Amino acid sequence: MPYHHRRFALLKAVLAISAVVPVGSASRNADAQESDACSKRGSKHKECLPEVTFTGFRSLPDGRSQVFVELTSLVPVSVHKDHRTVEYTLANCRVPLRNNTRPLLTSEFVSSVASARLVPGKDAVKLVIQLDADVEPEHRVLPRGKGVVLEVTVPALPNKP
Repeated sequence: MPYHHRRFALLKAVLAISAVVPVGSASRNADAQESDACSKRGSKHKECLPEVTFTGFRSLPDGRSQVFVELTSLVPVSVHKDHRTVEYTLANCRVPLRNNTRPLLTSEFVSSVASARLVPGKDAVKLVIQLDADVEPEHRVLPRGKGVVLEVTVPALPNKP
């Protein structure tokens, strides 16, 4: 059988299968099974908690900077500030990848942020931000993709006289 006939036969087979199996049905079934398992175990079970999927830092053109944490779903956030340390406690969530707990070192950027790090605990995760100046960061939680993101915006370094 010539090559182009084999390609055509393979394409027909793929199209026939895709007509029978809806795209994404396997992931929907997996999500439904996970949801059922979580409802049986209780929502505080480790595998059922929302997860931190990414942590990052960006320097904005106006001198401000942002530390952000992406999560699979909405969690309560509380804030505690002590001089040049700000802690954001993300209740009832977990960090499944240890790499996401590594510090974000920002010393090479002109920023009020010295470092940021996720510190996992038993029932919560803390985002600990060390500041180079006594400034007041602002935070907000926004929907992003299939989850949410905690954005902490830190003002620019104050001008020294």
